[in-house]
Amino acid sequence: MAIKKCDFFQLFYQPTKEKEIIKQLIMELDEKEANHVIKTANDVLNHSFLFDMEWDMERTHEPVVFKGDIVWDILPKDDHEFTWQFNRHRFLMCLAQAYFLTSDEKYVEGFLELIKDFMRTQGDPTDKRNTTWRILEIGIRSGNWLKSLYLIQDSPLITDELLSEVYDFLVLHAEIIFNEHNPYCYAGNWGVLENHGLFLMGTLLPQNEQIVSYRKQALEVLEQAMNIQILPDGVQVEQSPMYHNEVLRCMLEVILFAKLADIPLKDDFVHTIHKMAEATRYLLKPNGTEIAGSDSDTMNGRPVLQLAATIFEDSKLKFSPTEDLSYDNIWLLLESGRRKLIALPYRDPDRTSLALWESGHYLLRSSWQTDADLLHFDCGSIGTSHGHSDLLHMDWVVEGEDVLVDPGRYTYVDKPERYQFKNLKAHNTFIVDETQPHKWFGSFHSNSGTTQMKSPFLQKGGYSFIEAGHSGFMHLDNPVWVTRRIIHLSPELYLVVDDSYTSGTHTYEQYYHFDAGGHVTLSDNVVLFKNKKNASGVILDQDMSFQLIDTEQANFYNEKIPNKTVLCKKKATGNQTYLSLLVKNFSKTTTIRRGPVVLRGRENPFKKDMVEGVTIHHKDEVYRIILGKVEMASVVDLYEYEGCLGCGKVIVFGPNDSTTGGVVLSW
Repeated sequence: MAIKKCDFFQLFYQPTKEKEIIKQLIMELDEKEANHVIKTANDVLNHSFLFDMEWDMERTHEPVVFKGDIVWDILPKDDHEFTWQFNRHRFLMCLAQAYFLTSDEKYVEGFLELIKDFMRTQGDPTDKRNTTWRILEIGIRSGNWLKSLYLIQDSPLITDELLSEVYDFLVLHAEIIFNEHNPYCYAGNWGVLENHGLFLMGTLLPQNEQIVSYRKQALEVLEQAMNIQILPDGVQVEQSPMYHNEVLRCMLEVILFAKLADIPLKDDFVHTIHKMAEATRYLLKPNGTEIAGSDSDTMNGRPVLQLAATIFEDSKLKFSPTEDLSYDNIWLLLESGRRKLIALPYRDPDRTSLALWESGHYLLRSSWQTDADLLHFDCGSIGTSHGHSDLLHMDWVVEGEDVLVDPGRYTYVDKPERYQFKNLKAHNTFIVDETQPHKWFGSFHSNSGTTQMKSPFLQKGGYSFIEAGHSGFMHLDNPVWVTRRIIHLSPELYLVVDDSYTSGTHTYEQYYHFDAGGHVTLSDNVVLFKNKKNASGVILDQDMSFQLIDTEQANFYNEKIPNKTVLCKKKATGNQTYLSLLVKNFSKTTTIRRGPVVLRGRENPFKKDMVEGVTIHHKDEVYRIILGKVEMASVVDLYEYEGCLGCGKVIVFGPNDSTTGGVVLSW
């Protein structure tokens, strides 16, 4: 179809004055990243490809260099993720941005060389649907082509003839997405990323009946996807912070470009996207990075919040009072967006600690400062194909720095490392008989599942209480039901209680994976972790054996580094309870011991598999806790422990609490 340049760029044309402002703004705010992009563009001109942009989902650490023709379906190291990421053409954005910043036509020449080669050699999708024309790449690539073309529109090399050829080629992309629509599109990130691309083509390409039909279908799919795959608490169903934020970023662009094109969006659709942004705010660590849960990397989540805060004009989505636009957001929001973000007053979210109930995330946060403490506890569903076996897992951040971590994903290749990072032993949790609740086959599938029990998040009397359990060991010949309870006693103390309910003999393990950025020592039953700011400790249950083992942590795809893990182990019969105490600002005088609980005024203690007492000394504070594993099975009376009386399943008697009654956290 014959297309004129003025028609192709009619919706998204930047006046010369505006362009100069954007150039100046980019160099002012992030000259380092601008230079990184220009270097990447120069490498691409030499046919050297490395994926190390901030939001490259599957990063690489060694360049792939073509000495002759580009091999678009190349498969280095048997990792299809390189093939697919290569064919998303993110590098075209680098070439386009380099041209925008320098006005050097060599970047446009390189751009055109690559797209013409791709159109010539890959123009027929037949037999290429799992390499250069996988449907996910079709959606992502089409968006990258459109957004990069707009940045080089002023080049004399961008002609009507070229744009007519590009138009027809993008219509081929759109037709595949449009015609292959099926209910799978509603369920996961693929459907969103594909139809985000279809929406951009239906919005930004010169309008006619065919193009408008793309936009309408894309919006219908995205509306249904938001209805189905976003849980009521705002978390995307795949339970991966990285994919949650990738879906959110795409949906924010839909709102942005719909506003640009004056396309109305349904209120409940926009509300769901806003809810996603709120979930992102709660799930980011104090330093602004993602929790590396399930298939995620430790990526910077602040840019997606900037975009959301600006679009929704929501002060509680602004990460910090001094927040300014990131490099990528400058290109989307421009100077007007920057002014809006800066003018937006900063407000803390409504709560520091809460449960994202439907997704099973519990968050105990000391403040909204970047040096805050955070304990994240997870007992949600596996999260479909991108999920890991992370039931009852904890992440612990002290003064903004990681202490206990999820080690990440490392790879999608079906090899031992894939399962090493997916399995239960890779997480800070509780394991029975060295078994796995999920039986993995292939990189993304499990032929077994679990059910989870989650208690409401409770804050009472200055304490926070979390309890959750799962059925992952009920398949054993002698089944075991396990729960984990966490009591946040003070700003410096978290009591972790791991319970098993069974009649048989089993081997129990606890794993504590420490961040590679600190130094770990194990002495008797005390683990000391030192990093730049803090010395934190974990006092382990003396009834177990302990060893410090070498493990690995993957902050980014294709990259793993050594870290240390503490393994606790015990073989025992019948119901068991194992205690751990997480201690910020660890003191050698901090102690924890267990003792018998009786009925008031009586001598015979209950069996410890029914109820027991715990005493914790920390600095000048003493806490006594009555921990019941079962309901209070007695005549009407009070539990008694070291002079403290109360009725309930979990009762805390702290320094300022009455010794009669205490604070009941669970009945």
